[in-house]
Amino acid sequence: MSNQVNISITATPNKYCAILAVEKDGMVHKKVVAEDRKASINSNTLQAAIEALKALNRPCMLDIYV
Repeated sequence: MSNQVNISITATPNKYCAILAVEKDGMVHKKVVAEDRKASINSNTLQAAIEALKALNRPCMLDIYV
């Protein structure tokens, strides 16, 4: 059985943030991946997606929101 994971990404020229959320047993579990990084918004958006994918430890279905 695979879980549905929602990833919400935000980025600025100085920071990126990805919030991973999964519902299990009626509760929503969240993990935040964020870091200060001076780069373009596009680059930070991609970096947030990469770091969010690195945080996953098993196969799952993803919804990614930017």
